[in-house]
Amino acid sequence: PTMKYIALTLSLIFISTSALAEGRVRTFTVENSIVIDADIDIVFEFAANPSNDSEWRSEVNSMEATGPWEIGTVYYEDSHLGFNPHYMTPTILKELETPYLMVAETPEDNLYLQAKRSFEELDDGKTLMTYRLEVDVRMPADATRIYLPQFFVELYYNNVMRTYLWRLKNILENE
Repeated sequence: PTMKYIALTLSLIFISTSALAEGRVRTFTVENSIVIDADIDIVFEFAANPSNDSEWRSEVNSMEATGPWEIGTVYYEDSHLGFNPHYMTPTILKELETPYLMVAETPEDNLYLQAKRSFEELDDGKTLMTYRLEVDVRMPADATRIYLPQFFVELYYNNVMRTYLWRLKNILENE
């Protein structure tokens, strides 16, 4: 069972390279999905809006927005990560396709991060949510002030994301 878990975890973690304006930046990607027993509109309304992140992502202290929940709004996430109690991450809402997709990305002058949350309506009234993060390999050490081998960073991100999704599921199924 342990080897099966490790293989499954590793299959969800990908090393990739993204072309950004400044050149080529090494990134890693973590992706997980969960089925939530709630209507897609309810799940999307809550989980796709970054202003709600502090309710289901445990490290988020607060989230400030420069405007309404729409394309172009900048969100400033204040998070407690490792030895850094207030790591600030700005993201811009790039895509919003109700009730199917939300994509937010850091501005060009920041370390690269893209958060993609997609939603699929299932036949039984449930919703499949997929959360995908693509992160500059330098960001975890910058954010946490902890320098670990990349394999451990990716394994940690994967486990944290799974915890987020279970917390989100619990919130939405018990409202």
